[in-house]
Amino acid sequence: MTRAAALPVGALTAPVALAVDAVSFGLSALLLGRIRRPGARPAARPGASLRTEIAEGLRFVLGDRLLRAVTLTAAISNLCGTIGASMLLVLLAGELHLSPFLCGLVFTAEAVGGLAGSLLTVRFTTRLGQGPAMCAAVAGSAVLWLLAVPFFRADGRFALAVVLQALGWTVFMTFKITSVAFRQRLCPKPLLGRMTATVRFLVWGVMPIGALIGGVLGQSLGVRQALWAGALGELLAVLPVLCSPLRRMRDLPKAAPTAEPLTPAPAG
Repeated sequence: MTRAAALPVGALTAPVALAVDAVSFGLSALLLGRIRRPGARPAARPGASLRTEIAEGLRFVLGDRLLRAVTLTAAISNLCGTIGASMLLVLLAGELHLSPFLCGLVFTAEAVGGLAGSLLTVRFTTRLGQGPAMCAAVAGSAVLWLLAVPFFRADGRFALAVVLQALGWTVFMTFKITSVAFRQRLCPKPLLGRMTATVRFLVWGVMPIGALIGGVLGQSLGVRQALWAGALGELLAVLPVLCSPLRRMRDLPKAAPTAEPLTPAPAG
């Protein structure tokens, strides 16, 4: 949604776009309030504690070879991607002095690419196989983003950079969608919440670190150099999945080797 809002911000000006966004949140709250069937609250497990449940989530995610590889790939991609993303707007608006419309166009193109990629994911995975498609998506998107960096200029090359950025997101969506579906199929239902929280903590938790690194690199080496560093770093993201059995798996597992719920350790 952030990327999809970029073009309206450039076209309508920021105050109007923020007002539209506020109305959309109000409409969302209104629709949620009309839901009359609340979800069932899961029963608390005897002896469970926050510490033991966090430990179970970590043990499941890091203990499974395939899930660990997917999580590491996502974490490296988010870390290095945020290094570049934190500096992209600084380059566009600060150094190239592009208009708000053109700055917004970059992020809107990413959103359109992501939408297109979500529609093509099934075709990619059917043709290549799920595991190979994930590897190809991470490597291919990194290459496309790397190719886009030198074309971010205040001239006709800017259009090519926008296209390459959009194509990068089109390709990367195969990894994003397939990896989420894979970990949900792999995880026993009682552990689904803990697994999801663990993965999100690991793969989203590195993003503030990436933004900080991007800022430090941008200040010390230059904005475009920080973009190069982030794009080159994203090439490393493919290594965990490429060095795992995923690279040869046309069909990913649908259940964990041990599908029973983990027994909680005694509290204390």
